[in-house]
Amino acid sequence: MIDKKVTAVIFEGGKPSSEIEHDLVKLRQAMVLDNVERFLQVDEIDKVIVATNYPELKKALQDKNVVVDFDFGVYHFGTRLKNIINKYNLTSVFYIGGAAGPLLTVKEMSDFSKQVLENPGMVLTNNVQSADLMVFSPADIINKLPHLPQSDNPLANMLRNVGLNKVLMPHSTGIHFDIDTPTDMLVLSIHPALGKHTKQAFKHIQYDSSHLIKAKYTLAVPYTDVLMSGRIGSPVITQLNTNVRCRLRVYSEERGMKSLGRMQKNMVTSLLGHLMELKGEQEFFNYLASLAKVAFIDTRVLFAHKKMHLSDNDRFYADLLMPEKIENEWARQFTMAVKNAPIPIVVGGHSLVAGGMWAIIDTLLYEDKLRYSKNKLYSIIIPNSLKNKEFAAILKTMPAKTQVYGLTRNSTPEHRAFTFLNPRPNQIVEEGWKMHVAAPINTIKKMENNGWQLEFTK
Repeated sequence: MIDKKVTAVIFEGGKPSSEIEHDLVKLRQAMVLDNVERFLQVDEIDKVIVATNYPELKKALQDKNVVVDFDFGVYHFGTRLKNIINKYNLTSVFYIGGAAGPLLTVKEMSDFSKQVLENPGMVLTNNVQSADLMVFSPADIINKLPHLPQSDNPLANMLRNVGLNKVLMPHSTGIHFDIDTPTDMLVLSIHPALGKHTKQAFKHIQYDSSHLIKAKYTLAVPYTDVLMSGRIGSPVITQLNTNVRCRLRVYSEERGMKSLGRMQKNMVTSLLGHLMELKGEQEFFNYLASLAKVAFIDTRVLFAHKKMHLSDNDRFYADLLMPEKIENEWARQFTMAVKNAPIPIVVGGHSLVAGGMWAIIDTLLYEDKLRYSKNKLYSIIIPNSLKNKEFAAILKTMPAKTQVYGLTRNSTPEHRAFTFLNPRPNQIVEEGWKMHVAAPINTIKKMENNGWQLEFTK
C-alpha cells in the first residue's frame, strides 16, 4: 500500500472591488470548503493546506483539519507556492486554484494522487497551456525554476522544462470546469452535483439565468442547430457529438491568444468579429439566429478583435446580460443586441466553450437519467379534440407522472416550425402540434388506449 505522501495545496485570494466580484469570491470560498472536505476523504492525501488572504475563509476553516497559510502581503503566485513547499517540507503536491474543480470528485482526487505517487518525476495537469490543477513530484523541483511564474497557468510547462514528465489528466467535467466569470457561476448554479457549501452559497447569490436555461433545453432538442464560437478545442466538440443529438456550427478562433501574447499586442483577429463590424451588432445576432437555434459565444475573442480593453465590471455585466450596468457604450449596445436576439445566446469567456459546455452537457445527462431512467420520451400529436385550447387546459388532461417539457408548432407559410421550451399557460395550441413528454411505460400505454397518438423519440 502506498504511504500518504501527497499534500493538497489550495490557493484562494484576491481583492474584490465590485458586487459581482464579491459574489464570485463568496462562491469560490464555498467551493474551497467543499474541496477541503473532499480532500480529507482521500487516502493518498496526508495534509491539506489552504493559502489565502481572506480572514473570513480563515475563520471558516478553523474547525477543519487543515493548515491555513494566511498572508495579507504582496502576492506573487510562484513565490508563495515555493515558500509553502519549502516551509512545510512537501514531497508531492496536489495544487488547485480556488476557482478550479467545483465538480471534481473524490475518486479523481484519489486517482490523480495515486498516479503521481506511483510515477515520481511527473506533473499531471488538466490543461496543455493554461493549468489551474496539477499534481507533481518531487515538489522541491520548484527550486530549480530559473524564474517563478506570476500565475499558475504556465507552471506545468515550466516544471516540464526542468525535468518532469508532463501528462494530461483524462477529460472530465471535474478537471475542465472552473469559475472565471459570472457565466460560469450561472452554469454551476444549475448543475445537480453541487457540494453542500456551494449549494448553500447559491441561496445568497441570485442572478437571472433564464437565458441559460432556455439555451440548455434548446440544446436538448434533437437535431437542433447549435452555434459555438471562440477558443474551442476538439475535446468539447467530441463531448457534444458523443452525448447530444445536434447539428454543430463551430467557429474556433484565437486559441492561445493570451499565452501567445496576441491579445496584449492587439493582434487578435476574428472572422465573426469582422462580420459583426460589417453588419452591426443587432443585425449580426439576427443573422446568427438564421443559422442556429442557440449559440454559445466566447466574447473575449470579439472584444479583443475590437481592441476593447473592458473593465472586469463591464465584461461581467455583459455576461449577465445586464446592459444597464455597463459603462462602455459599445459594450452596452453589444449586450443589448445579445439580449434582444431572436434565439437564446449564452456569452462568457473561454471557460464557457470549454468546461462550461461539459457542465451543461453533464446537467442534461443527469436530467435524462433522473427523468427518463424509468420513463420514455415521446412526442404527442395534439388531436382535433384539443385544438385551439390553451396550453394550461391541455396540461390538465395529462395523466399523473407525465412530465411536459415543450411544444413544437408545425411549419406553415407564415411561420417556421418552432419549439417552445417554456410555453405560456395561455399559449393557444393548434391541431397537429406536438407536445414533448416523458412518462412511465404504463402511463404511455394508458394514453395510447385513450386515443392519444404518440411518437417514440428516445
